[in-house]
Amino acid sequence: MSRTQMFLLVLIALVLLVGGMWLYAKQQLPTTMPIESKEDTQTATTTVVATPAFQFTVDDGSTGSIVYTNPADTAELTIGGTTYDLALARAASGARYDSADGTVTYWEHQGEATITIASSTYTASNLTPADVLTFTVAPQRQDCVGVAPMRCLVVDGAMFYDTITGFDYVEGNSYVIKVLRTKRDNPPADASAYQYQLQEIISINGKDNDIVFDSTTGTWKDKYGVCHTCTPENGFGLDGQLLTTAKTEAVAPLLRYSPEGTTWTYDGGTLSFVDGRYQMDFGCNNISGNFTADRTTLTFGPARSTKMACAADLMAKEAAFGTLITQMDTFTETSNGAQLSGGNAVMQLERPN
Repeated sequence: MSRTQMFLLVLIALVLLVGGMWLYAKQQLPTTMPIESKEDTQTATTTVVATPAFQFTVDDGSTGSIVYTNPADTAELTIGGTTYDLALARAASGARYDSADGTVTYWEHQGEATITIASSTYTASNLTPADVLTFTVAPQRQDCVGVAPMRCLVVDGAMFYDTITGFDYVEGNSYVIKVLRTKRDNPPADASAYQYQLQEIISINGKDNDIVFDSTTGTWKDKYGVCHTCTPENGFGLDGQLLTTAKTEAVAPLLRYSPEGTTWTYDGGTLSFVDGRYQMDFGCNNISGNFTADRTTLTFGPARSTKMACAADLMAKEAAFGTLITQMDTFTETSNGAQLSGGNAVMQLERPN
């Protein structure tokens, strides 16, 4: 065998060896990120969105998140239970994102961020990198064993032993949700290395949260030749804020569950709820804080106040309001106003003149 033939054989052998090693390595790479599980046999896969995301703490103690697109031309800011769509804006330093109407700004610089919503400004600190995951949650919990026997969510076909903050799961419904996953600092030995925060409910039972009406009517002719319209008895309709059956029988008013976007008179002052923030003005200091609302919960965060000296009666009102507002968990509109209630306490709100 000539030297040329021997050289070619060696070269072919090396190519085959390198190609085989590459194929083997490729087969060993995971194609999805596994959910952490207490049992190796219960590992499931989820979708991890390859976009930067961060959770943060606001100076009033509440939490929020920022999720960037890839490339980072836009971002979704979630704070106070409200999500804002932002776009990249010009900034002298750091990264700045503004809403289309200019009322919301997120400006990150030197490991912190300044958030402006309307006329209120917040400082976001402890920016923690997060993974954006999409979970498919089954309609039934299953028995499972962690530190002790428990009932687990079934996420993407596997037991999920952790909790998802902000996710109000109702058994019997299947969900597709988007969550933020962040690493815990020094987790206990029997706890998960991650914590999970609900970012968005994409669908419930394969549908979004819109009400869809399917109205079917028919006609028939009586023995006198008169045409009549008939509507199925189990039909229903929506007339303004009134839910009715096909027989136009009033079932119940659709009550407002959140004070968002309303302004009231309370104890001689003005109380307003805008963009997840409440503001109270008795004529001296400005009192404000965050609130969150959905169809099952209403929560008011701690009140912050400016520090101007006021008349003694005004300062007493301000102090009482700051204590009372955090106890409220229900909002109800009445014929002449509204009321906030919680425990044994009630705040009567009047419509402004």
